[in-house]
Amino acid sequence: MADITKLTDGERAIVDEYHRLYYPFFRDTTWLGVIARKCPFDLFVYQELIFELRPDLIIECGTADGGSAVFLASICELVGHGEVVTIDVRARDSPKCPRVSYWQGDTLSPDVLTRFESLVQERESVMVILDDDHTRDHVLEELRTYQRFVTPGNYLVVEDTNINNHTVFPEFGPGPMEAVGTFLRETSEFSVDRSREKFFLSFNPNGFLRKKGTNRCLPTRTESGFPNPERAEKLASQGQQIKSLEAQLQHERATLHSVLNSKGWRWLNRVRDARAWAQRLVPW
Repeated sequence: MADITKLTDGERAIVDEYHRLYYPFFRDTTWLGVIARKCPFDLFVYQELIFELRPDLIIECGTADGGSAVFLASICELVGHGEVVTIDVRARDSPKCPRVSYWQGDTLSPDVLTRFESLVQERESVMVILDDDHTRDHVLEELRTYQRFVTPGNYLVVEDTNINNHTVFPEFGPGPMEAVGTFLRETSEFSVDRSREKFFLSFNPNGFLRKKGTNRCLPTRTESGFPNPERAEKLASQGQQIKSLEAQLQHERATLHSVLNSKGWRWLNRVRDARAWAQRLVPW
């Protein structure tokens, strides 16, 4: 696997230069016709996380145009598991999509947090994505608040840690990256997983924070396909039918082999040969 921590200074400079070149155009990214304000590489990593972890619930703070929520829900639909709750302080005309719930409100308001407290109960796997107000103090408060919703082995993802000159937008001021630095000095429950920056270019450098512990037993990386429960049941049934037919065929082959090698079969063939010889001698 590619390791961003092993890039040389020259290689890092190339990645950073492309990062700055591409950044002004990331808002052109769409998913199913909806603007998704994400780096495509990061979207692909979200797909991997959803497949690996099968989150019951994904909390997204910051809806924007709704494209990222639709993307996350689309992957949940493909794997046949999970739902997305996305919240924004502004009312928006958001796209309708299965597995997505749109909330309006302040992510740090007591009412919203009470709703989330109720929602995450008995959820075995919960992921949180922070992508709304990017000022340092707001992000830090969200980190301190939403960390409790993340289940062991899952992720608290801080978006746009690249701003404030971490490689782009130097004029922004203290933002998500600075909030992450402070948060990690306050807690030992989370650590940065830089393997999620496997494509080198990420808008979330040092932003994929994994919570200590083990996620529930889930499919391994070597598994493939879309394990929709109905599809899996159908495939299992078809597999059993195939095995049954193979066993039946094997039995019939063994029976045929036994017949062809029996004394009775050999005598029958001799009689047939004799009859054919006799007919040639006496054609009438």
